[in-house]
Amino acid sequence: MLLHLVGPSRDATDPVPVLVPVNGWDTAAYPRLHDWLATRLPRDYPALNAPQFGPDAAKTLLDHGHILPILDGLDEIPKQARVAVIGALNRRLNQGDQFILTSRFDEFAEAVEQAGDVLTAAAVISPAPIAPADAENYLRICLPPVPHHDWTPIWAALQTASHAGLSRLAGTALGLWLIRTVYITPATDPAPLIGHLAQQEETLRAHLFNHLIAAVIDSRPPSDDPAEHFRPRIAWNPDRARDHLTYLAGVLRQHSTYDLAWWQLAQHTIPHTGRRRAAWRAGLVGGLTGGLAGGLAGLLASMLGIMLGLGLRTGFYGGLAFGLIGGFVSGLTFGRGTWFTETPGYADLHLPGRTTNLTKHLRNALAKWLIFGLGPWPQNVDTSCHAASRTLSDRCS
Repeated sequence: MLLHLVGPSRDATDPVPVLVPVNGWDTAAYPRLHDWLATRLPRDYPALNAPQFGPDAAKTLLDHGHILPILDGLDEIPKQARVAVIGALNRRLNQGDQFILTSRFDEFAEAVEQAGDVLTAAAVISPAPIAPADAENYLRICLPPVPHHDWTPIWAALQTASHAGLSRLAGTALGLWLIRTVYITPATDPAPLIGHLAQQEETLRAHLFNHLIAAVIDSRPPSDDPAEHFRPRIAWNPDRARDHLTYLAGVLRQHSTYDLAWWQLAQHTIPHTGRRRAAWRAGLVGGLTGGLAGGLAGLLASMLGIMLGLGLRTGFYGGLAFGLIGGFVSGLTFGRGTWFTETPGYADLHLPGRTTNLTKHLRNALAKWLIFGLGPWPQNVDTSCHAASRTLSDRCS
């Protein structure tokens, strides 16, 4: 649908369709859809942060109707959240606002029933079952010119509907994709599609899902070519991959969602004891790093302050102690912070125009370390100053 909307038939004045997962919409924090999108779009599309577009480029595009939001995955969020989304859409949309909401039928019907209201002035589009002839034509196109196995029995089963499970499964886009991925892409024998499993749609679908992980891994061998960004670099073990994915599926089921958002896995999978260990480890790393930096800074400050009588050993150990304490506290604070629940952000790593600020920050940081290196031992400094004063007084007399 998204590809069709941005296809050649699109008029230049039409709004730009943008796919946005609905699971990120907190209707309590952002009761109005466009307010949430104004904060979400600059994060997903960093180009909107370019200075030439102004500080509120996304909001301006939304307010003028230049963006068509495609809210994907209503069925992938908890039940109460679905009701909240439908309520927020009905209450806050203005006249002329447009959006597309995607969901599986049963979940959408349940959400509408619980909300007690339908989406106002909305047209519901439900896909019709794929005709057997269209399913056969699609699978034929996916096959190589000379198939490795005989697919004639499969065509006969689709034409005569002799296997109910295969016919119903091939009548959906998901079912055709599973057949293609498991049997056509790796070029395996499709005989099980008309075996005893093919009489029940659920049984045949489960069979395809059981072989899906191995088929996907087998069809994408690893590559070391830097130009192939989306190819795996190592050969994955299908059994281990299945174990990991099964665990993640269980975690998502516990949190009533189907959306695999990698930035949310830490808060769902790492227990509080694990977070405490991570905090202590972060503190240890921060302490060691800070101690090394502090020791070197103290040593440098001592070398620059030799004329005042500041010892090298004193400066080094003083800076080391200060750095260990400060680094440990900083690391511990970071480890116990909110990074478990943070969402992906935008980082501009371009330095043009920022070199002056970077130099200023480095200079200020170095000055603070040098001041620390000279300042913690006033007795030595006072003694040196008194000695210098006596020397000057003797010469004057």
